[in-house]
Amino acid sequence: MIELLMNDKALVIPKGMSLAGLVTKQQIEPKSVALVCNGEIVPRAHWQERVCEDADEIEIFSVVAGG
Repeated sequence: MIELLMNDKALVIPKGMSLAGLVTKQQIEPKSVALVCNGEIVPRAHWQERVCEDADEIEIFSVVAGG
């Protein structure tokens, strides 16, 4: 198990979990959010391969369309 921060809240998850797995575990609709990990935007195409590490700081932003 590892501990990370997600939107400034501590979260314990299994070691080896990808960002895609984290989004699924949190029951978040992937198409409606953007992820920033340790200050870097992570493209959705890389979520499956990007493995969460101990002490990662992840921010999840809702994507809002408007005009």
